[in-house]
Amino acid sequence: MSRIKAAIDDDGQESSVEFSLDEVIAHHQDGTAWKDMNDDDRMSVIKDYAAWLYSRQNGRAGDLRVSVSPNALDR
Repeated sequence: MSRIKAAIDDDGQESSVEFSLDEVIAHHQDGTAWKDMNDDDRMSVIKDYAAWLYSRQNGRAGDLRVSVSPNALDR
């Protein structure tokens, strides 16, 4: 299973989180089904999951900037 690595900018502090696409899909339970989303919507869900995971692991929340390679959807 391939992994997605998301870069996190937490108010100037650089970090990252790593996870699988399966984790994102399993965590996504609100709104449109994954198979019915377009690529922009899927990338938004991936970034939201990365921010949630980072916040959970680091006890921080707030204005996080998340970047993910566009290739993340090719898995």
